[in-house]
Amino acid sequence: MVHLSGLSVRYVSNITDIDDKIIARANDEGRSESDVVKEYEGEWWDAMSRLGVKEPDDKPHATDYVGDMVELISAFLERDVAYVTSDGVYFDVSTVSDYGLLAGQPLDTLRAGERVEVNGEKRSPLDFALWKNAKPGEPRWPAPFGEGRPGWHTECVVMSLDLLAKTSIFTVEGWTSSSRTTRTNEPRPKRRRFPLLVTGDTTDGSW
Repeated sequence: MVHLSGLSVRYVSNITDIDDKIIARANDEGRSESDVVKEYEGEWWDAMSRLGVKEPDDKPHATDYVGDMVELISAFLERDVAYVTSDGVYFDVSTVSDYGLLAGQPLDTLRAGERVEVNGEKRSPLDFALWKNAKPGEPRWPAPFGEGRPGWHTECVVMSLDLLAKTSIFTVEGWTSSSRTTRTNEPRPKRRRFPLLVTGDTTDGSW
């Protein structure tokens, strides 16, 4: 762990308390999304405690940051690094020349994985959802680009800007950038890094 090196560490573990799987389970079981989240979040922290894993300094929930996410997505649209489709708002990865940096791959060699949403309106299969338009029976929040809910990756950006604004080393998925086993070939670390860069933020001095 990084803290064993003598560095001062602020350990943040975000809680995604709204996503497709949570909504699906809530609907299947006839209960609210918040009830589902409360149950599994409790089980998670109980398991971490029994394993002797240090409790995070901060445990922010995505739904507490939706307003910030809406502001961030609006800024992306103004900068033409995101675009609107019939089902939401997508980040245009072609606007970031070194999108594949963490994976050590140029943009034109990256292939869409099974996590990538299928949408014929996307400019590239690599583009990812920042905002999903509201569907019947789903939680929704107001936004200038249409009622809906956030995609995964915007929550990580706004939480990082809020809680880690003075951080010089930024880690993803529990691994530092110096680790040879960092899972940077997966979509998520890349998708979290580049919205930060587009904002002009210099929070992450090292990845």
